[in-house]
Amino acid sequence: MPIPQYQEFMNPALEAFADKKIKGIREVEKDVISVLKLSNEDITQLLPSETQTIVSNRVNWAVYYMYRAGLLERAKRGYYKITPIGLKTINDKIKINNEYLNKFESFRKFQEKSITEITDIENDNENFQEQDPITKINTAINAVNQKVQTELLEQLKKVDPIYFEQIILDLMLAMGYGGHSQENASLTPKSHDGGIDGIINEDKLGLDKIYLQAKRYTDTKVNSKEMQNFLGGLTRLRAKKGVFITTGEFDIKAEEMAKGSDIVTINGERLTELMLKHNVGVITRTKIEIKELDLSYFNEE
Repeated sequence: MPIPQYQEFMNPALEAFADKKIKGIREVEKDVISVLKLSNEDITQLLPSETQTIVSNRVNWAVYYMYRAGLLERAKRGYYKITPIGLKTINDKIKINNEYLNKFESFRKFQEKSITEITDIENDNENFQEQDPITKINTAINAVNQKVQTELLEQLKKVDPIYFEQIILDLMLAMGYGGHSQENASLTPKSHDGGIDGIINEDKLGLDKIYLQAKRYTDTKVNSKEMQNFLGGLTRLRAKKGVFITTGEFDIKAEEMAKGSDIVTINGERLTELMLKHNVGVITRTKIEIKELDLSYFNEE
């Protein structure tokens, strides 16, 4: 009997939290295995990447989806507890699947941010099954990366504002600015930063500089006053290059001011894209090799 798809893991996974205690994924996995009566062969079967068991992978996806819908809340990394909505779902004996989760606005918003709907590789979606193997792989990778991006942005919104400025410096160096050298990047003192949070020296003598402004916001948009402060700082320094980065968004006036002054703006979504691309704040879990036939090997001439 095949291992159930991840949606079948949702009800038993949520039931594991019915006692209202904070639990880790591994503990929940044991409960799910017991409820679904999975065999030893089932629980030891690995994903094609051989980095995780299929059961563990599907429990993780089930819990993560229910967290996104608001049935669970995250207590700390890898640990969750049930919410009133989750308890009501259990008491009402509702069958939990993506269709049910889609009734919750938080889950719909999460889905809308995805490049493609997040699924696991063995998803039974019709369109997914009709795709060629390479497209399936790319679809799955995009889905996983989108999940990481969403979590990364959430984490960025929680860090100390000063540490956020250091993260921005790290990203700029990882992108190649300042010759990848930490000695070419510095934060400005908070007491008199003059609207400038960080500086990148693009040459050894510091003749060419990039000036940075970093705003770690949760929901607030960068407004025209903040953009004006940054622009004022650049003007005083006779600077030509400015980058304004935020975990949020820029309002229309701030964007217009930036374009009129050749200031590069980076919002939260673009920021996480760059961090993933340049491996800042993330690690590579596994690499996939795709083989193709080497016809030259069989050329006997």
